Amino acid sequence: MEIQEIIQRKRSARVTVSVQLDGQIVHRIEELRKRFADEAKKDDRLNRPPEAPAVARQLEALLEEARASEIPFTFRSIGRAAWDRLVMAHKPTPDQKEQGAEWNTDTFPPAVIAACAESPLIPETEAFAMWDSDEWSGGELLKLFGAAVQANHEVPDIPFDRIATELSRSIGQRSITALNEGFLDPSS
Repeated sequence: MEIQEIIQRKRSARVTVSVQLDGQIVHRIEELRKRFADEAKKDDRLNRPPEAPAVARQLEALLEEARASEIPFTFRSIGRAAWDRLVMAHKPTPDQKEQGAEWNTDTFPPAVIAACAESPLIPETEAFAMWDSDEWSGGELLKLFGAAVQANHEVPDIPFDRIATELSRSIGQRSITALNEGFLDPSS
């Protein structure tokens, strides 16, 4: 394969993470999980009509609600040159530099989130508004920033041998042999 064909075929890395928009639902789910476990134990010990199934139905409904309020964010690599320009545009303050920071910890993360956001698109003004918002936790923002960093610094290698081993355990050696002879063969 010629280098021009390789260059044309190359696609940027992408990383997707999900953020739960309902900040209270995780705690409500945990409370119901504990209640379900307690009721299931009581149902086993006490001579009463089972109450755990009703709690299980409430938990299932809450999990559906949680799924509906979880939003995926996809970030893509912007390439080395664009990354370097962003780093240069967001140099650390003297205090930050003294603490070992490679970039301005207040401005670089939201700029990277905006620059790398593919879906949904996040304009820089909105990324900075999110970064300064009382509604977004530090953990949620770091999750988005981390995904953007990962998209730009991850080396996306596929562990073909490990996948083949896992598949052979679950679907049998005969099927995996066909995979090894075709798809997983490095010469193909």
